[in-house]
Amino acid sequence: MLGRICRTSTQKLLLFSSLTVFASGPAFSATPSDAFQRAEHLGQMIEVLLESDLHKKELASDPAKNPSRPRHVLRYATRVFEEIQFLRLLNGEQAQPLPQIDATEIKPDDVVQVLEAAIVSLRDLDKIYNVDFEFAPPSVADGKKPDDVMSRLRAVEKSLFKLGTPKILPNDVFRVVLGIKQQTDNLLSQRGITNVKTATAVEKATPGDALKEALQLFDDLERVADSGAEFALPGGVARPPIPDNGSSVTPSEVFLAAQYALADLYSLNVKLGFNEPLELPPPQSGKNPADVKNALAQARLNIQALSQ
Repeated sequence: MLGRICRTSTQKLLLFSSLTVFASGPAFSATPSDAFQRAEHLGQMIEVLLESDLHKKELASDPAKNPSRPRHVLRYATRVFEEIQFLRLLNGEQAQPLPQIDATEIKPDDVVQVLEAAIVSLRDLDKIYNVDFEFAPPSVADGKKPDDVMSRLRAVEKSLFKLGTPKILPNDVFRVVLGIKQQTDNLLSQRGITNVKTATAVEKATPGDALKEALQLFDDLERVADSGAEFALPGGVARPPIPDNGSSVTPSEVFLAAQYALADLYSLNVKLGFNEPLELPPPQSGKNPADVKNALAQARLNIQALSQ
C-alpha cells in the first residue's frame, strides 16, 4: 500500500538487473561500451516504470553529447545511484552504500561498478511497484565513448524527475561546489600554499551568475593544467555543456558544470598524491545561488594560487 501511495504521488523510479554481475578483481577490464550497456539497461527499466505510472513508455531523449572522460561519467553515475537510494527510503527500504572507488584515475570499470550497484539496489522494489524487470539486458554495442554514457545518464536523470524524484535545487549544487572547494583546499595543502586571498562575497546572485563563475573556474584550471607536466590532467580538462545564449540558466545546468569541475579537480589531487576516496559533503539546506557563486569564487582563488 505504501508503495502504491508513493507511486500515485509520483515518487518512484526504476530498475533491477539481470545483467552480469561485475566481479571484483582484474579479470575483466570494462570499456565505455560496457558502461553504456548498463546505462541503457537502466533506461529500459525506467521505461517500465513510466508505463506503470501511466506515462508514455519512452525514456527522455539523450541530450547532445559533450566531451567527457570516465571521471566525469562517474560523477553522474553516482548521482543516479543516490536518486535510487531516495526511492528505496521512500518505499520503506534501507538505503544501500555507494561502492567505494579507490583514489586512482577513474576507469570505465569504476563506472560499471556504480551502475551495476544502482541497478541491483532497485531489485527489492519490483513488487512494490508491481512491475516485471525479468527481461534480457541489451547487448553491448561496440564503439561507445564516455560521451555516450554521460548523455544517456542525463536522459535517465531527466526521466527520474518525471517519475517524481526531486529536481536539482541550489542545495544540491552547493553540496557539489563545497566538494570542489574541499578539493582545492587539498591541492593547496599538498603544495604547502597558505597565503591565499579571501574572495569577495555577494549577497544576491542568479543561477546564471553561478554558472559564469563555474566556467571561469575552468579557465583557471586550464591555465594551471598548461603550466607544467605535473598539473596536466589525463585526457585534458573537459568543459561542461552550456545553455544556448539567451536561455534561462537552471540549477541543473550549474550542477552539471560543477560535477565536471569536481571530477577534474579530484583527478588532479590524485595525480599529485592524494590517496583518499572522493566523498561529497553531507546534503545541504538553506542555500541559494549566491552561496554557490561565493564558494566557487573562493575555489577559483585557490586554483589561481597553484600557479603563482
